[in-house]
Amino acid sequence: AARRGAAAEVGVLPGSARARLLERFLADLELPAERRVKVGAPIAAGGMGAINLAAERVLDREVVKKTIHPHLRGDPRALFLFMREAQITGQLDHPHIVPVYEVGRDRDGCLFFTMKRVSGRTLGDLFAELPQGPIARDALLNLLGIFLKVCDAVAFAHSRGVIHCDLKPDNVMVGDFGQVYVMDWGIARVRKESRTDVFVVPGIQKLAEVSTFSVMGTPAYMSPEQTLGERSALDERTDVFALGAILYELFAGRPPYTGATAAEAFDRATQGDWRPLSQVCGARVVPIGLERIVHKAMAVDRLQRFAGVNELKAAVERYLREGAEFPVARFTAGAHIIHEGDDGDAAYIVAQGRCEVRRTRGGRRESLRVLQPGEIVGETALLSPGPRTADVVALEDCELFVISKAYLEAELSFMKPWLANMLRTVAERFRQAGAQRTVTSGGR
Repeated sequence: AARRGAAAEVGVLPGSARARLLERFLADLELPAERRVKVGAPIAAGGMGAINLAAERVLDREVVKKTIHPHLRGDPRALFLFMREAQITGQLDHPHIVPVYEVGRDRDGCLFFTMKRVSGRTLGDLFAELPQGPIARDALLNLLGIFLKVCDAVAFAHSRGVIHCDLKPDNVMVGDFGQVYVMDWGIARVRKESRTDVFVVPGIQKLAEVSTFSVMGTPAYMSPEQTLGERSALDERTDVFALGAILYELFAGRPPYTGATAAEAFDRATQGDWRPLSQVCGARVVPIGLERIVHKAMAVDRLQRFAGVNELKAAVERYLREGAEFPVARFTAGAHIIHEGDDGDAAYIVAQGRCEVRRTRGGRRESLRVLQPGEIVGETALLSPGPRTADVVALEDCELFVISKAYLEAELSFMKPWLANMLRTVAERFRQAGAQRTVTSGGR
């Protein structure tokens, strides 16, 4: 009875709407590839081809159609690169690489392929929307989360022997619902290829050869070795450099290499002539941990870079676990970090350098403790308001992560109320006990 009921629910009567839909579906299957795709509004155009919105008739879904420019339809080199992009992208089956659906020729004989339509913006658009000044914690965590997904896609491609060779913010699409896609694999290098690629394109009767000795990429993000044009020498560290350049742009607000012309940017790329991130980030402020990661990824000598993308990804993840959300304060040797008697509204984690907790009594200065990298000072004042009980002075040039009261309160709001109250009570008791002792073990 259940089977009969289900069959009745999907019954298709002659002449019914369902029957007409089925007839159209079967008829569409018989159409040639170019007629199964209805071209819509243009999206973009590049040196190789044009990109349009489109609709697939058979599956009734929106797609993106990329078509080679008509003037290139007889150019073997252009046809090869176009075909190669479709094949490489189609073979990289990964959640963060946009899938290719179909390849064909249109009525004018131009090659095309269709891809999944991604609604959203490029990572470059997201960078451009950031306000001036320090990047907000939530925004930074979101952007670094996107970056880690890009690393996943690129590491997967590397495991298949594919080097992207043109990674940049504009080649990363971020969907409206959290999707992240690495796009434009048109100039990727496949490491299993010989020095000369030999291929056959349907409809072309002769073999075509394309030398792998050529400069391809975007100069603003290009590694020094990529500017030499010997593509057979490029490896995973070429993409590591470009991934570092993406993070560089996040904080600098511009690519590593700029110039009045592309030639000027290319000349700088040839020499690896980029300025340290802390010198160009301005009011945006770069956390010291991320700056070190970027500089290592973008080392001019590729032997000094991360050996692979997974190593770079692990460094960013480690940074996130160790306090990525905290801004960095820098103090020169002899400077006061904390003054005794001041109201406390922040704690500090020593990131680099040494500082000393000291107190002056009866004209005598007494050293209470020397703080090394990784140690915390001033933490009690975040939970229990009151004046600082000691000075903290930089013994040498120091960098410290700053933990604000607002940040700690936000974190406490995620705890169960009883646990947050217990921490505040314990902190208050420590404060009262410290006020009664003549010597404390640390500053507030």
